[in-house]
Amino acid sequence: MSDYESLTMSGLTPKEKRIAMLLLYGKARKRIAGIIGIAESTVKSHTENIFKKIGVKTQKEFMSKYLMKDDCCME
Repeated sequence: MSDYESLTMSGLTPKEKRIAMLLLYGKARKRIAGIIGIAESTVKSHTENIFKKIGVKTQKEFMSKYLMKDDCCME
């Protein structure tokens, strides 16, 4: 299952999914706000909602959950 498919299954809104994917691509909140055309504070609110819905507390935990879920290359 891809990262996007995983996020789709988590009950995120379309905008939350877009923000989540941009976070996974390493974009900062300020940059995400510019890309989407919303305030940085709105990105922060969406990010907090994303984290609650997928059960993480920090961006580091979020990144670990979606970017390092396979052990295939860790030998």
